[in-house]
Amino acid sequence: MFSRFRSRNSVITFDVGSAGIRAFQATARGSHLVRRDALRLELLPSQRPADGELPQPDYSRLARLAGQGSFSGSDIGLVLSPPNVRFCALRLPKKALAQSPKRVREALAWEVAREMRTEAHELEVRYWQLPPRHQQGLNVMAVALPIERAIAWHDVFARERLRLRRIDVSPCALVHIAGRIWSPEENELWGILDLGFHSTTFTVVLGRVPTYIRSLSASSDQWTHRLADAFEVNHASAEQIKRTHGIQPTERGIRASQPDPVPSELMNAQDIPGVVFGLLREPLDNLVYEINRCLAYVLQNFSDVNVTRLLLAGGGANLRGFAEYLELQLDMPVDLLSNQRRGAGATSGLAAGETPALPVELPPTPWERPLVNTTIQPEEAAVIGGAILDLEAQ
Repeated sequence: MFSRFRSRNSVITFDVGSAGIRAFQATARGSHLVRRDALRLELLPSQRPADGELPQPDYSRLARLAGQGSFSGSDIGLVLSPPNVRFCALRLPKKALAQSPKRVREALAWEVAREMRTEAHELEVRYWQLPPRHQQGLNVMAVALPIERAIAWHDVFARERLRLRRIDVSPCALVHIAGRIWSPEENELWGILDLGFHSTTFTVVLGRVPTYIRSLSASSDQWTHRLADAFEVNHASAEQIKRTHGIQPTERGIRASQPDPVPSELMNAQDIPGVVFGLLREPLDNLVYEINRCLAYVLQNFSDVNVTRLLLAGGGANLRGFAEYLELQLDMPVDLLSNQRRGAGATSGLAAGETPALPVELPPTPWERPLVNTTIQPEEAAVIGGAILDLEAQ
């Protein structure tokens, strides 16, 4: 009778990206979920290697990190994103879907293997059913992971006496934690843009079901590289310019999509957000175009649905002025997947070229089901969502 008062811990969940490692463990105390411990480790070198590539994450390092802080237990979870996993929307006959989950996975493995040009026995496949009445008859979203890769990760942790118990995918983890912000209606269409260092994933959700998942061409590192070339500075300095100043559309930025290189020491600080916007205008416009295409595709395949909002996740979501720019271009509410205040340069009511003296702090969106004593930032949302998924599955 006292089981509901007993604390339960999630697996120690890791989200490993090109720019950093996020670790999180949640604890359930009765009906409340709280943070047990969290860890954040930046992987970016101070200077890029000669070939321009970052080193691959050292997964043995994750095992050592699990022994730090106040983490409890030896069970590990991973949250994976494309290209480590592959998503495929497929059509299966109703009779096939009525079979056992194992038989459905076997049938899907053959279909996914054909898409990936590999062998079915080399893939581990999971799935969920899509909302009904898809115009093309697609009724299943399959996600595939090479078995060899999963075994390699399992062996890395086993050597450190840890057990890889759970693997989740970032779109599902993000959708799950977004479901604590509000309860979307069944006909409510919304999206999560996960802007990472090397890749971006856009997930279109109908109600609570991830319905369309696509990798987009944008990346935070791509934008930094563009700034480094234009300002004629190294990668680390360009990243600092981007993080410090963000973007702000100005008359200069709108008209000059390809501005000439301008030495940063010749500019006033208030001019830099507009120049950064001008330099990034082309990839930003391309991103808006890709988002609109994804939304239009889903709208064509489902009737009587309404697009309501876009949430931003990943480290790139913190770019100052980015959410405001997307909100203006997409004509829909855009917010960070965060429960913290957002500091951004406001643009309304300003003349061309003007910037506010101080960033305007915007209050966070109230959450219907907030997490107690837990700070959630866009770059940490996926790992927190993965830990909560594990707790709620226990």
